[in-house]
Amino acid sequence: PARSDIRQVLARVLMKRRKYPAASQEWTTVLALNPADESSRFNYALCLQRTGDNAGALREYETILTTHPDRSSAVYNRGLALERLGRGPEAMAAYRRMLELVPNHEPSLRKLAELAGAERP
Repeated sequence: PARSDIRQVLARVLMKRRKYPAASQEWTTVLALNPADESSRFNYALCLQRTGDNAGALREYETILTTHPDRSSAVYNRGLALERLGRGPEAMAAYRRMLELVPNHEPSLRKLAELAGAERP
């Protein structure tokens, strides 16, 4: 099916079944039909991240953040992608930004503590 709404349903079902590569293909089709669909772009980024394509996920999160800089889920997941890419200082900045948006966000606090500990000699 070429319709965006049908592809979105299919992609969500595939994500629930943890078939992330197949879901990524569906999200790619959805985004080709509607490149401004932020929710689909976020789900696509999650699929990329869950298949180990952190560079691709980072690209998608950054695309979302150019138009929606306060989307906390994209800020946090951007931090995860940066961390997995070995870019600790940038990941820490992302987690700090997350705390500006959502004070006392436990996962960000934990990540900052972990990264601060890893930076110590």
